[in-house]
Amino acid sequence: MLNHERLRAKYLRTVRSESYRMLKRYTDDLLKRAETAQTIGDVQAQAAREIDTVGIELLLTKIYKRVGADFAKLTIKDLNSQKAQRIEIDYWEDYFVSYSRTKLGQKISWIAGTTKQVMEDVVSRLGTIAGTEGWSIATYRNKLQEEFTFMNRYRAERIARTEIMVASNVGTLEGGRNSGIPVKKRWEPIVDQWSRPDHAAMEGVDPIGIDELFNVGGVMMQQPGDEAGGAEHVINCRCGLAIVPDTTYEDILNR
Repeated sequence: MLNHERLRAKYLRTVRSESYRMLKRYTDDLLKRAETAQTIGDVQAQAAREIDTVGIELLLTKIYKRVGADFAKLTIKDLNSQKAQRIEIDYWEDYFVSYSRTKLGQKISWIAGTTKQVMEDVVSRLGTIAGTEGWSIATYRNKLQEEFTFMNRYRAERIARTEIMVASNVGTLEGGRNSGIPVKKRWEPIVDQWSRPDHAAMEGVDPIGIDELFNVGGVMMQQPGDEAGGAEHVINCRCGLAIVPDTTYEDILNR
C-alpha cells in the first residue's frame, strides 16, 4: 500500500514555487496597470477586471501530468499487476493532460474567482486605510505589493498541498481501475489534531467497490479530494486512497 503523505512530499517544493509564480503573474499584472492610476478608485477599477485562466490551466495540467501519472504507475506496480508492463510508458502522462483539459474546468474557475476576489479585497481594504491615513498613491501601490507578496505565499502553499493531494488520489484511483485485477478502494485518513472529524471517522471503514462512493459525513465522494465534497472537504485535506485486491479466501486457495 502506498504511503501517500511521504510520496507527496517530494513534489511540494516544486509545486509550491510554480503556484507562487502563477499567482505573482496575476498580482504583478495588476500592479503594472496600477502604475498609471491617478487615484485609489482607478486601482480598484483595475482589480475588478476579470482575469484570464490560462496560467491556472497550465499549472494544474503540469501538476496532474506529473503527480497523477506517477501515482497511477505506482499503484499498478504496488498491485503487482502484469498489466503494468503492457501500458505504454507515455499513456499516463497523456491521460492526465486530457484529464486536466476536460475535468478541471470547475476547479480552474474556482481558483480564478478566488484569485480575483483576494486581489479585490486587498485593494479595497488597503484603499480604506489609505484614505484614513492619507497615503499617497505611490505609498498605496507599495503597500499593495507587500500585501500581495504575503498572500501569494500563503495561497501558493495551500494550492500546492491541495492539488498534490487531489492529483495523487485521482492517479491512485485510475491506476486501480487499470490494474487488470479486481480491486476495491479504502479511504485512508491521517488522524491527528488537525484532522476533519468526518475524515477521521473514515479510519477503519471497510473497502468499497472501485466505482462506489464513500459516505463522508453524509457527503458522497469518489475519493479524497473529490470536488463533490466542496471546499470544506478538499482544501488542505491530507487523506489518501488505498487500492486493495478484491480477493476472497477461496481465490487464494484456488491459485
